[in-house]
Amino acid sequence: RLLVEGGARELVLSSRSDRVPAESAADWAWLANCRRSVRRVRCDVAEAESVRATLHGLQSAHANDDELLGVFHAAHALADALVANQSFRHFRTTYAPKVHGAQLLHTGTHSASLSAFSLYSSVAGLMGSVGQASHSAANAWLASMADCRRHLGCCGQSVAWGAVADVGYAARHGADKRAESSGSGAIPAT
Repeated sequence: RLLVEGGARELVLSSRSDRVPAESAADWAWLANCRRSVRRVRCDVAEAESVRATLHGLQSAHANDDELLGVFHAAHALADALVANQSFRHFRTTYAPKVHGAQLLHTGTHSASLSAFSLYSSVAGLMGSVGQASHSAANAWLASMADCRRHLGCCGQSVAWGAVADVGYAARHGADKRAESSGSGAIPAT
């Protein structure tokens, strides 16, 4: 909504599933009726071929038109376990969409004149989170990635989000309620 309200003429929303979660149905309906070009595509950002195909499709569709102006990377996966029970598999699960996905997006768009390359991180990268060592490490890596991009002369930012109330993965799994009860609070959805 903020991008559309800020003047974006076209949005391409990608996800592994291409499904709209029930709690986001009203937002999707608003976007679908906003008189802008908004479409969904299936893309697993952790898979190099999927990212290449999606970016190629975007470039082909706009060969003589607007170029890609921004990337907002919000993919994640969790593999919870106490530190003593963490394994390579846990790190592979969490690093695939966050770390490898961000790297693939960086590589695929490094020659584009982007005005935004925003990596959605988690406060877990700063403060840790019980049972989420691999998630915390992946999110800390995103902050370094944003710094690296800026060092290379590219735009890049990493936003360490807390739990968002009532919508998204955190809300579906009760993390927003746990954040409220622990005193750290949850970000209101509206």
